[in-house]
Amino acid sequence: MSSTYFSSTLGEKIIVIHPGEWAVTANHPISTALGSCVAVVIYSPTDRIGGMNHFMITHPGKNMLLEDSKSARYGINAMEILINSLIKKNIPRSSLYAGIFGGGQMFDEHSYKSRDMIGSRNALFARNYLKAENIPIVLDRAGGTGGQKVFFFPRSGKIQIRRIKTLSHVQKEESQYARRLEHSALQSQKEIRLFKD
Repeated sequence: MSSTYFSSTLGEKIIVIHPGEWAVTANHPISTALGSCVAVVIYSPTDRIGGMNHFMITHPGKNMLLEDSKSARYGINAMEILINSLIKKNIPRSSLYAGIFGGGQMFDEHSYKSRDMIGSRNALFARNYLKAENIPIVLDRAGGTGGQKVFFFPRSGKIQIRRIKTLSHVQKEESQYARRLEHSALQSQKEIRLFKD
């Protein structure tokens, strides 16, 4: 799941989430690096607790195995997991507010393909999901070009966003993650075909 490191600058532990991960805390900052992936922060200023997810695509493919289709790597699951994790901590839904980050265009316009629109689709999905759940969006920094490094500080509710100038590591992580998803889909297709015979 998530990892942690000690920040000598902040003098405390930081929780780092990657694609398909999420964290809820009242104590430690949460951080992630985003390209076309989207992270949603949901926070209760009354209770001073919040969480962040990080998803790459909105929904599982048709041929995913059932257990894989419930993964937090998909926005539909990542959003539900994050909201439910806060509600399980007795946080009233009416006290929740949200911010949306990432969803950037990671490729130049000359190599633009339909899959490169994934950032825009992710951001639109997050907006629509939060609207359907009646959770107000108080900060929307999704879209544009390039990547973002996002820090969320639950004790204060503050967000810090840094533009990522060198995107190679973000693109590499997202490409590797996309290949794992494609491989998982292929494996699922093979397994489904076995049952059809």
